[in-house]
Amino acid sequence: MENSKLDTSKIVKYLKQVEDAKNEAIAIAYDLEEQKTTSKKLVSVYQEIMGSSKGNSCDMIIRDLIRIEDIQNELKLKTTYWKEKRKEVKEFIETLDIPSKEKIILSLKYLCNKKSYEIGEVLGISDKQVNRLHNIILEKLVKNKIHIPKCSKCPKCL
Repeated sequence: MENSKLDTSKIVKYLKQVEDAKNEAIAIAYDLEEQKTTSKKLVSVYQEIMGSSKGNSCDMIIRDLIRIEDIQNELKLKTTYWKEKRKEVKEFIETLDIPSKEKIILSLKYLCNKKSYEIGEVLGISDKQVNRLHNIILEKLVKNKIHIPKCSKCPKCL
């Protein structure tokens, strides 16, 4: 049974990659907004400095403005990765040999980030039933020795 738990945790880890990728993209987006706000303040300082001999301050401001471009590029990469991971996991769930109700539970939980009570509302069952079904689905996948795809695009993959 211990081996089974390791296998279910690997399945969950794989399915949660969508949420992890989304959270990484969101964190970068927040960083970008913070950097933009800071840079707006720096632009006014930069304009004051332009006439003075404070070259080091100008260099620092220019570096901060360049950082915005770097963060934008990183955000594009993270967003693209999130979309690709979402598509990959969606295809994985769709190809599973399980009833459609079980696919709905996995899709709502891992692609839509819905809580058990929200999934229960959609399916007309309690959140406890959703949790029980979720565990049964994972055990079924382990029993069927489902193949979890490996991703060559990120170091976090299984």
